[in-house]
Amino acid sequence: MREKKHFLIKHGTILVVTIIIAMLSSGLTANTLHNPIIRTFNLIKGYGFTPDTYVEVDDQGIAVVIYPPPIGRQYNPVTISQKAFEYWEQYCNGDEGSKQLFLNTANWLVENATSRGEYVVWEYQFPWPIYNMRPPWVSAMAQGKAIQVLIRAYSLTSETKYLATAEQALRAFYHEVHEGGVTYKDSEEAWWYEEYADVGGRESRVLNGMIFALLGIHEFYEYTDDEEAKRLFDRGIHSLKNSLSDYDSGRWTYYNALGSLASEKYHRLHVNQLKQLYEITQDSYFLAFHDRWQSYSRWPFFIREFIILHPNELDIVIVAINIIGVLGFIELGAFVLKGIRVRRERGGKRGEKSKIGVRTCMLVLNEFTHDARILREAQALVKAGYDVSVFALHKNGLPERERVNGVQVRRIRLSSRRLPRTRAIQLIKFTEYALRAIPAIRKMVPSICHCHDLYALPIAYLIAKWDGVKLIYDSHELESAFPNPTWFRWISRQLEHFLIKRVDKVITVSDSIANEMVKQDSIKKPAVIRNMPEYVDMTGGNRIKEVLGIAEDKRIVLYQGALRSDRGLDRLIKAMRLVSSNSVLVLIGSGEAETELRELVKTVGLETQVRFMGRVPYDELLSYTSSADIGVHAIPNLSLNNYYSLPNKLFEYIMAELPVAVSNFPEMSKIVEQYGVGVVFDPEDVKDIARAINELLEDREKYARMKENTKRAKKVLNWENESRKLLEIYEQI
Repeated sequence: MREKKHFLIKHGTILVVTIIIAMLSSGLTANTLHNPIIRTFNLIKGYGFTPDTYVEVDDQGIAVVIYPPPIGRQYNPVTISQKAFEYWEQYCNGDEGSKQLFLNTANWLVENATSRGEYVVWEYQFPWPIYNMRPPWVSAMAQGKAIQVLIRAYSLTSETKYLATAEQALRAFYHEVHEGGVTYKDSEEAWWYEEYADVGGRESRVLNGMIFALLGIHEFYEYTDDEEAKRLFDRGIHSLKNSLSDYDSGRWTYYNALGSLASEKYHRLHVNQLKQLYEITQDSYFLAFHDRWQSYSRWPFFIREFIILHPNELDIVIVAINIIGVLGFIELGAFVLKGIRVRRERGGKRGEKSKIGVRTCMLVLNEFTHDARILREAQALVKAGYDVSVFALHKNGLPERERVNGVQVRRIRLSSRRLPRTRAIQLIKFTEYALRAIPAIRKMVPSICHCHDLYALPIAYLIAKWDGVKLIYDSHELESAFPNPTWFRWISRQLEHFLIKRVDKVITVSDSIANEMVKQDSIKKPAVIRNMPEYVDMTGGNRIKEVLGIAEDKRIVLYQGALRSDRGLDRLIKAMRLVSSNSVLVLIGSGEAETELRELVKTVGLETQVRFMGRVPYDELLSYTSSADIGVHAIPNLSLNNYYSLPNKLFEYIMAELPVAVSNFPEMSKIVEQYGVGVVFDPEDVKDIARAINELLEDREKYARMKENTKRAKKVLNWENESRKLLEIYEQI
């Protein structure tokens, strides 16, 4: 009875303290996780999800937005105008070089304005599913911002093309959305200017887009004193005043008229925009809403949401996350203390050799079913006498424990695995994986921990720190170059920058990535272990033609790998229209883009010249590969990671003795040129892709020479040679 009472008091106290800490620290959570929580909340409520992006500039200084696949690289008129404002600000602050960049952007707006009769618009050439936008769609915000850029370009140069284009752009505000314009005419005197405008699109009435449109119209009026612009501005102001209260939730602002809560960034933007409108109009109505909305951020989170106001679902979610977080830290602290006690009891005797060899654990955050690189490395170590265990994620249908060619595989079962794949939920899954994997790994008493994923590296680092284990970080990608959300890339970069200096050895997959890591992190150059297949003597054959029923006289152009939207496969398929009709493109693999690619093949009428084989067993892959004539890889330059890539399929093609046609990126070009095994092309240019393939198909002498070169190259570019580097690392560590 006494023990039960003690248990209740102890755990009751922990729970009360946890709730108090969670309440008091909710403001920190609300500030740091506000945007991802809002996004997840809006997605669950059915209001849609806006993908994160990052921005580059082309050689003329024009902004290019890199969206997540399948949208990819796009010229966004709003982003282009925003970049122009940056150039304008720099020029006004004395940077003469920014003047030309600003004018380049203004010229782009003139040259890319699309005429729709008496007015011009800037069209978006990609879909925006959240509002059912289908290309080409238009935007009042884009019109307003472009007008501002053009007016400033005219004031700078007096060139009439800028003013003329701005005047034509202004006329778009007279046309309703169903007519191809950007306006909803609520009444004769109240017009709403729509940021996302498309016939058949969802009427979203995004608040910040409407206000940006008004600011653009007003700048045109201020410069030209044009009465029509003044009337457009007044009608928009009238509509905005009628609607403004609908964007007030009582504790935060709405992003649009659909009930989607604004992120913190957009809430602050709304506040600043209302201040601008008050300064322009001197209308106290805007000042009142400005003060009200600004006050929503003034009080500490807990006081504002739980005392002044009534808590809503979002507030409860934030506090719940905090409670889980605090309990997690308590559990982690208890776990660390327990680990220290266990280590003392064992006398700190970690890192010793077992009877059968040095124990090595490998960590991955996948199911370990198709990761050829990790399997090759693990098998090479087993052959050299190491005792290797791979810790991976469990998935239904897979065994929790198995032995694969001497490699012990342990898959960690997660009760959170069935939850959605949002980033907030992924953090919960990671925490569960860590709490389950760490004790299992420590129990096997490893001497070396080999981590194959940045996000598994914190787990490996903790084990290495606590138990004196040697730590290897095997970076398969340039993580900092992935097109992830800005906040997520920043966290990933800081995490890698901190941990990479604390590992015993870094390995990566190409020289260019290794050099970039040196530049980013000021570390010793990582060892480079490339993704190469084991040496095999190929016999050619007709396996692909037999399976797909392709005529004997056809030449096979092969792509093998994931069918993803970021692999340039759409351009490769389109290029086949320009390739010799005596050839067939065969795609081996599967992926989320397969349905879309099949539709594209039908659309361009290439059903007989492009064939899909699906996924084949990895141990049979090279027998299919060797029955092709050319291996092709048209990966586009969507990121520095792509640009520096050195994919395993390149070496698989060479091992199968196929001349290759690949993207003209540094690492692939170096292999192709050094060993004379193929040609390169610009992956953004359909004609150049076709040119490269035709060059191999039509020049028989060149093809024969390159095929002969692959036979010599494969004797060097194989896993038997490459694995020696791995064994040297393990001997030295």
